[in-house]
Parts: sequence; structure tokens; C-alpha cells
Amino acid sequence: MILRNRIMTNVVIAACGLMAVSCNKSDGSNPIPGITQALKATDLQATWHSNCSKIEGALFSHEKKQIDLHNDSAVMNTQLYAPTDSNCSTPFVQLDEEGTFQTGGGSPGGNNLQIDVKTVAYKPLTALGAAALNAVSLCGISNWEANKGQEVTAATGNGQCWVKSPRTIYDIYTIEGTTLFIGKGTEREKTSAEKRPTELDRNMPFTKN
Repeated sequence: MILRNRIMTNVVIAACGLMAVSCNKSDGSNPIPGITQALKATDLQATWHSNCSKIEGALFSHEKKQIDLHNDSAVMNTQLYAPTDSNCSTPFVQLDEEGTFQTGGGSPGGNNLQIDVKTVAYKPLTALGAAALNAVSLCGISNWEANKGQEVTAATGNGQCWVKSPRTIYDIYTIEGTTLFIGKGTEREKTSAEKRPTELDRNMPFTKN
């Protein structure tokens, strides 16, 4: 029995080292909360889709988001729609962001989620979308073409060219069945640990693909 307990202890310690989580005891009901947190985070690794939602902007009025989280890689695709397309029937332009993500610890309202965005790109999905981007020289570019993406990371933060990147998004999340909820607020607001949301946005659910 002593040998068995020692083996189990070593397994727990090894697992904690691999998952980079803490295995300190809490209230006694869960002797290895760090492992539980890491196992929950594996549920996050999937492709998640949002519904059509209204946004504020001159070029775009609605959006659909896709968040692809696998291993430590994060790919976020936002399909943007023309002001006349309130049903999100035909994507107009796509915003692509790539980077890494990590979880760990809890905050009021949910589990911590941190996404480190490394690159940003736009891609017009139609001729009309290309024309709209060229009309405003989005990100200083005036030769946009349909279905041809261009990386704009260096130009972000200027005018309408998205949020300055590289950047870190400080968020929270919870998963209920096959539905993911993240924190309230826009990416422009989730810019530091102090500005991390404390409440989930249940009006914008993401569904597992």
C-alpha cells in the first residue's frame, strides 16, 4: 500500500510538471485542483463559431467570429458584412489573427484566458469588399483584391486598421456542454490583467464545430 501511494504521488507530481500547473491542496474536496483545471482547459481546444452579431462601424455592420484553439495555437477569423447585409448571408471581408493562448487560474466570472496575438491580416472576400477597402486605403493599402489576403500587423493601430498588434487579450471563459462563453467587452478593452472582464457575455455564445 505504501509503495502504491508513493507511485501515485510521483504520477501526480509528474503530471503537474508537464501541465505547468500547481498541485497545492485546497479545501480537501479536490486534492489536485491544478490537474482538474488543466483537464478542463483541454475542452477549450476546438473550433468555436459565433452567431451573426451587430457591430459599430462605417464599413461593416455585422460580424461572425471563429476561434480555433489547438495545442497552444490560437487562430481567430472574423467575417465582416456590408451594412446592407444584416443577416450575415455573404461575407464581405475577413480579418485573420494568429498567435498563441494559455489558460490558468480563475477570475470572478470564469476561468482566465490569455491570447497573445502575433499577426493580423485582412482579406476581401468579394470584389465589393476589395473596393470598400481600397476606397479608404485600409491600413495604408490601396491595391486590395478579392480573395487575396495581406498582412497588416505593422500598420495596426492607425486609423481603421484594427487594434495595435502584437498585443495580448486578457479574457475569461467558461464551457457549458458544447457552448463557449467569453467575457463581456471588446478586444480594445481587454488590454491588461486589470481590465480583464469579470462577467461572461451570454449574449454572444460560441458553438463547438
